[in-house]
Amino acid sequence: MKTILFVCSGNTCRSPMAEALFNAYLDSEWQADSAGLGAFRGDGISKGALDALRFTATPQNEAKPYTDHLSKPVTEEEMASAHLVYGISERHAEALKAHFPHHKDKIRSFSHDIPDPYGRDTGVYLETLAAIRSEIAKILRELKKNADGIYPAVAESDLFDILTIENQSFSTPWSERSFRMSLDNPITHAIVKLKDGRVAGYAFYSLLFEDGELYNIAVDPNCRGFGIGNELLSAVVDDCLRRKAEILRLEVRQGNTPARGLYKKFGFLEEGIRKNYYQNPTEDAILMHLPLEKQ
Repeated sequence: MKTILFVCSGNTCRSPMAEALFNAYLDSEWQADSAGLGAFRGDGISKGALDALRFTATPQNEAKPYTDHLSKPVTEEEMASAHLVYGISERHAEALKAHFPHHKDKIRSFSHDIPDPYGRDTGVYLETLAAIRSEIAKILRELKKNADGIYPAVAESDLFDILTIENQSFSTPWSERSFRMSLDNPITHAIVKLKDGRVAGYAFYSLLFEDGELYNIAVDPNCRGFGIGNELLSAVVDDCLRRKAEILRLEVRQGNTPARGLYKKFGFLEEGIRKNYYQNPTEDAILMHLPLEKQ
């Protein structure tokens, strides 16, 4: 197992959140750790960081549960054992290179500096978590060299393909602004299926407490018929289960027979109709839900 080390200042807010978010993906090759440039040894994760992770139902990695986190200073031993080291900001990365020059080749920094939320309210911690989640998504893609598979979406590399598929798939497509707002929302999750290095499909969904909701799922018309929709929906359901959701809801056009067939295959139940919900053309929405406690 390779180690990726996240480093901030005190190792109670940003770096343990990065560690928790990375480890939540249960990567089979990599595991995250964290430390601080000026950390005291033995402090717990800050309340704000813990509240943000819990509010977003970030899954606990059994090998390294974030509730058990204890701060530690970055040391030569930590640097030597890590395969990659990420400073939460450029300042952290530069300080690491100055203190550990013989490890400079493994030191990186996030693409955008993440301000310290220490002492701020829960809303700031949630914004910080969303920003860190975006950076973790980029790192995962770099580690995997964009190999075929399902990954968290990255706005910079995926949004053009997502918008193209969206406009090819729906008569009333989401706007770019809607997608960007969803990617920045800490309770909304976005995944893409990469095939031959390109986005072949995507899904956007949210989790709030025990309720999950599937907002949007689509497959590139040129990639349909290969089970990608099934793969994406399976990933959504699995993630909802890991986050302890009890139900997953969605709405679908009454005339969208293929989508309704996919949802019924997964066990979704029809629970009602929202009259004239869709436009262009006007059509009812079928409300469906999947009881996750039976999965």
